[in-house]
Amino acid sequence: MKYTFLTFFLLSIALVNSNTSFGKKDTTVFYCTIDLEKTKKKMASYYVKVFKNQDGTIGVKQFFSGGGIYMTGSFKSADLDIKIGHFVYYDQNGLKVKEGGYNNGQKISLWRHYGKNQKVIEEGEYVKDQKFGAWNYFTSEGKKSALIEYSKGVYQGRYMQWHNDTLTLLGRYDNNQKTGEWKSWYKNRKLDYQGKYVSGKREGEWKFYHKSGKIAAIETYENGEPLKAEWFDEEGKTVEPNDPLEKEPEFPGGEIAMAKFIAENFKYPEYSREMGEQGTVYVQFNINYYGSISDVNVVKGVSPALDKESLRVIKLFEKWTPGIDHNRNNPLLYTIPIRAKLG
Repeated sequence: MKYTFLTFFLLSIALVNSNTSFGKKDTTVFYCTIDLEKTKKKMASYYVKVFKNQDGTIGVKQFFSGGGIYMTGSFKSADLDIKIGHFVYYDQNGLKVKEGGYNNGQKISLWRHYGKNQKVIEEGEYVKDQKFGAWNYFTSEGKKSALIEYSKGVYQGRYMQWHNDTLTLLGRYDNNQKTGEWKSWYKNRKLDYQGKYVSGKREGEWKFYHKSGKIAAIETYENGEPLKAEWFDEEGKTVEPNDPLEKEPEFPGGEIAMAKFIAENFKYPEYSREMGEQGTVYVQFNINYYGSISDVNVVKGVSPALDKESLRVIKLFEKWTPGIDHNRNNPLLYTIPIRAKLG
């Protein structure tokens, strides 16, 4: 299964910012943006309480304008520019979104991300603000979905994916490039494809299979370029290869048309505008073998109103042009981050 990420920048309204300053009281309260920059009350999406911890660091509790907690953490000084210690972030329903440690403003140690049911959906170590070692990813039900190894923030080592406890992808990376033998399986556990990468490019013989397990294509590559392609139908008969050998489903008119469609149809919710709600809503959906959209859902939201509007717009999509995948239909799981910004 392939994943495609597209970002669209929608409407925006600039907030008036000013330099942060504090009094000498034990606790200081002020209105702010998400980045803790002071602003006028009527413009603010958040307010913050600042206080001195026993160890001399500056404690911070940041709240949504409606009163719910958004973040707790500590800074080295009252300037609030260098994070230190443990931080926890919450959504507007008071549910934990993520937590982890900082040292001198850089992420360190174990970080965890949580789904709406408060189960861990992502966890792994940071070293000097970069992902390091094995990171584990889980579905909202708590089932393992991926294991990815990192070094200094880039892919380095194993790359594995699962579906309902069934391994669907196995390979390795070297300095962010695919390397060695890669294998993929359908959900029915039959082989999808197998072949070798060298420096991120296909090399040698690659085999692709129909869901039935029968061979669909045998292709030979050199430095990522196809030299020879043989395609077969379910009966084993030879069919003429298409050019290109693989092509993703396409929104009618292409990516620019899709961006325009979203911008023209997205209606900023009045409540979100009044409350200053903004951020990136990640919408995921399936594109089936025939180009139809299904299973539209928010995988990472901002607020109920913005999430609902993002879903509404995506559900307006018409059929896409079906894709090609080495003599097989090419369904996709698409994730679109829609950045909703007042302005």
